[in-house]
Amino acid sequence: MKRIVFILVIVLSFNNSFSQKVFNDFWDGIVYIKIKPSAAVEIKGKNSVQEEFFGLHTINGFKDLAEAYGFTSVEKTFRTPALSNIYKITFNKADAVDRLIKSLQSLPEILYACKSPIYRSLFTPNDVHANQWYMNLIQAYQAWDITQGKSYVKVAIVDDAVKISHPDLASIIWNNPLDTVDGIDNDGNGFVDDIHGWDVANNDNDPEPPASHWMYQFSDMIFTHGTHCAGIAGAATNNGVGIASIGNGISIIPVKCTADNSILPLAIDEGPAGIDYAIAASADVISLSWGSGQNDSVVRDAVNAALAAGIIVTAAAGNDGSQTLFYPASLDGVISVGAITKNDIIASFSQRNNKVTLMAPGDSIWSCQRKNNSYMYLEGTSMACPMVAGLCGLLKSYDTTLTNEQIKACLIAGCDNIDSLNPSVAGLMGAGRINVYKSLLCLQNLSAENINKDEEALNIFPNPASDALYISCGKFSAKTINIIDMMGRTVIRINTETASGLIKVNTSGLSEGIYMLHLISSKGTSCQRKFIVQ
Repeated sequence: MKRIVFILVIVLSFNNSFSQKVFNDFWDGIVYIKIKPSAAVEIKGKNSVQEEFFGLHTINGFKDLAEAYGFTSVEKTFRTPALSNIYKITFNKADAVDRLIKSLQSLPEILYACKSPIYRSLFTPNDVHANQWYMNLIQAYQAWDITQGKSYVKVAIVDDAVKISHPDLASIIWNNPLDTVDGIDNDGNGFVDDIHGWDVANNDNDPEPPASHWMYQFSDMIFTHGTHCAGIAGAATNNGVGIASIGNGISIIPVKCTADNSILPLAIDEGPAGIDYAIAASADVISLSWGSGQNDSVVRDAVNAALAAGIIVTAAAGNDGSQTLFYPASLDGVISVGAITKNDIIASFSQRNNKVTLMAPGDSIWSCQRKNNSYMYLEGTSMACPMVAGLCGLLKSYDTTLTNEQIKACLIAGCDNIDSLNPSVAGLMGAGRINVYKSLLCLQNLSAENINKDEEALNIFPNPASDALYISCGKFSAKTINIIDMMGRTVIRINTETASGLIKVNTSGLSEGIYMLHLISSKGTSCQRKFIVQ
């Protein structure tokens, strides 16, 4: 992004020119490849060139390319099965990357080869204003009279870093109930001891901003972007500290994507890997406040994998103030978020195009920063994006049986049309500016329709249950069966083609207590019942 204006722009430009010798918009010496599923290739971790060229030596011509272009490493960086055929190659001859990509794409076993775009965070600092002006505008207070966020709804902030020790964030940071700090991957998600998120850039379980970075002490901007976004989406609310958040009770999964020693600390080093981790952590919503003008194949595959996993994905529309498409926001299925100011006027920096889904406040947004556990104002579509992600978390909290399609439909249906205030960009701001209250009213109607239509069809026995629970669905065809404990955790999930009639669920592994049974059909309708295990 060209439009990143802040006090460190001179320092960053120097650092960029010194470290990036070939490209301004792509990482030097890095390409990604995707192997066709039919190719019999296996890479075990990160290997040296001497070790049979990482297993890819079986591809005819790959060994010659590795020698010619000075390959230094090949990594299989993703755990999500849908991304398992993607590999990251680092090499010495960065100025020859276009020839390398052309040569790699000529190999029949390779589906694609591409450069690695530099994904820049989308904010610009601004002068301080009085308060969180936008809460009245989007009718958050009226919405909170209907519902507050639930801690079992998880919003992943995939960003540079998140200060999980910040007083306004510590209590709402996700606590992985299936893992502990013991050096073992207890939950089997591929990440050892990920109790409070993950650092995908340094491959460890500490998503905090690194005080060791040489620029950390010189500017509040360094490694504060993700902390600011986390506060907007889900800062602890009604706790007498700092700020309120639109999510008001949801949990935040912090995903650190910028390396401790990054040469561009205001960019995102490992965005696709961050999405990969959010999938592994079973996020309900992913917030991506970064992007590029490049429609990158790797990010596209990662986003598609998240959508296929049933995750809502929000992304910043871009800060160029133009109609240029920005990615990943412009990908199909992603909620692309533009920014408005206090008077419902589109922000001068905000992208405006036919891929924008909706608008949210993004001007002078007061939220957490990492320095001194304090707060600051920032502006950008980066700030609008987590506001919508937090809103999606709030909507999800209202009724977990509603489908993502229903939530997105009410998110859009609740928007206030602001075309008349912005005639020059009418039709380029999606559905308009978010209205939390109206979106929740929409969900109330959907939820009531689902209950009235399908509740009567559901019977369960025995209740209390012991080793097994039998579900009589009647004419209701269940596609997904969820059993949720009183902490809001899904303890059993069964996906079926479409089950009807009598269904048996093994409950022998459940502790004694009260549980909620949720059944969801392929049409998005739902049934629910409470039952007891003893």
